[in-house]
Amino acid sequence: MSNKNPKNNKNRTCGTAGKVDMKALEARISQVPEIDTARVVAVHTRISNGEYETPGHRLADRIMDFEQLLGQGKSTRRKD
Repeated sequence: MSNKNPKNNKNRTCGTAGKVDMKALEARISQVPEIDTARVVAVHTRISNGEYETPGHRLADRIMDFEQLLGQGKSTRRKD
């Protein structure tokens, strides 16, 4: 089942998962934002040191926004 020509691998079979649409996968990957590793490390350090705080209502708003993106609820974001 090995295919030596990568150009012919647009719809490869992956075990029982079925065919993979490589063009669709590449399109989705290109939409993922880049990760700012330095910022991630800085935030991780602040959390580890107990220095990172966020107001509870901001966290709740972000969770509600995320649920709305998933189609699981309506945003009830406060306007303050």
